[in-house]
Amino acid sequence: MNKLFITGGTGFFGKNILKSILEDEIWINFFSEIVVLTRNSNKFLKEFPEFKSDKIFFIEEDVRFFKSNRTDFEYILHLATDASKDLNDHHPLEMIDVILNGTKNILEFADKQKELKKLIFASSGAVYGQIPLENHGVREEERFDLDFNNPINAYAQAKRTAEMMCSIYYERKKMPLIIARGFAFIGAYLSESAHFAIKNFERQAKETGKIIIQSDGNAKRSYMKGDELAKILLSLLTVKSNFYYIYNIGSDEAKTLKEWAHWIADKSGEVVVEILNNNTEGYSAGHNYIPNVDRMKQEVEF
Repeated sequence: MNKLFITGGTGFFGKNILKSILEDEIWINFFSEIVVLTRNSNKFLKEFPEFKSDKIFFIEEDVRFFKSNRTDFEYILHLATDASKDLNDHHPLEMIDVILNGTKNILEFADKQKELKKLIFASSGAVYGQIPLENHGVREEERFDLDFNNPINAYAQAKRTAEMMCSIYYERKKMPLIIARGFAFIGAYLSESAHFAIKNFERQAKETGKIIIQSDGNAKRSYMKGDELAKILLSLLTVKSNFYYIYNIGSDEAKTLKEWAHWIADKSGEVVVEILNNNTEGYSAGHNYIPNVDRMKQEVEF
């Protein structure tokens, strides 16, 4: 039977994946056991009781220090460390430690599995650096400048290094893994601390009747729904990729932040959009954060 191990199972990615499994008869029958690594399962299940299931088991441990003698997992989803502007701006060293040592620990754990069929590492489009405005969808093989001495790039640089760890295991140990570079997402379970602009716009529209854009609003973004994200990642667990192990995951339907703000305002009704043209500080995905997802579409139907 197929056993799945998930880190970060209580974050945005994880909750959408668990929801998809529980709601899809094919997936709930495919997995005989789902083990979720989390720091506090009681708190999680109290807040999200819909994830109580006789198929789902929890281990309470930090991803950096987790140890297990089990060697019988066929599938691993390493999703720990959601994108968080708060962590990046205020606790960068802790975030870097979780990303790097957590990934190192899970790769070592994966290497001990006797019949591992797939490990997916959730990386980020942030690894590309500052994507030029004229780029109409960044491809997996492209690379751009990233100031690795600027602390606001802590998240991006940590994900870059974690990808290198994965690539070493892929090349040297022939580990069946995929690096999934996530971009921007929307939908149920998105944390209030997530840096995605559209989440802030929705909250502002609901609470104040006004959407305030601190910048000039010309930055380009695209958003994939959480349920689509989950479907893709689950499909990538079982797809046989002959040529690639790195995939962009996201939407290629781009809008400027101004356009997204007006889109939400039109949906909400009686909402005003105000653009301040201020220089913003702290973590930002840049002026252009749009993926090319041709490779993903070739592998997965969604």
